[in-house]
Parts: sequence; C-alpha cells; structure tokens
Amino acid sequence: MAKLTINKGVGKPVEFQGLVAQYIWYLFGGLIGNFFLFIIIKFAGVPNIFSVLYLLSSSGFLVYYVMSTGKKHGEHGLMKVQIKQSQPRHLVIRDSEIFKQLKQKGQV
Repeated sequence: MAKLTINKGVGKPVEFQGLVAQYIWYLFGGLIGNFFLFIIIKFAGVPNIFSVLYLLSSSGFLVYYVMSTGKKHGEHGLMKVQIKQSQPRHLVIRDSEIFKQLKQKGQV
C-alpha cells in the first residue's frame, strides 16, 4: 500500500497531492456537499444510474477545478484575486475642492 505524505516540514504549509492551504478545505467541503446532494437525489427517487453519474461527474469536475485553481494561483493567490476584485477600478472625483484644500495645506 502506498504511503501518502501530508506534511512537508515544520513551518511550511500543509500539502496533500499538490494541493496547499485553503484548497484542501475547498475540495473537502465540495466533496461533502456533493455527497449530501447525492443523498437528497437518492431520496427524491431518481434512478441509481443518474444519481451515480451525477456524483461522479460533479466530483470529477470539482477535483479538476480545485486542482487547476490551486496550480494557477498558488498558496495565497486566490485571496489576492478576491481582494483585487473587491477594489474599485476607478476613483471618480466630481469636485476639485479636495485638491484645493490639500494645496492650501501644502500637501500637494
């Protein structure tokens, strides 16, 4: 049986099969969510073949998406992307009064 390593050392982030940091938790949460949806679909009376196909395809897509996102952005990259998206692209100043006040104070 193959032995899987989880930690690479002291002071380094947790890494498992190429996934680092928060991506492990995203994958775990997504797989748990898929499992609960699978159970709901089963109780709804959907035939076995469709529910199993749903579980396999959605879990496969989730693993692919999380692995590719982790490889693209790195350990802290996803947080940087979220911060960049929350910042405004442009500042609109419709009044020049702020610049006049700064000039009078000698800051510009």
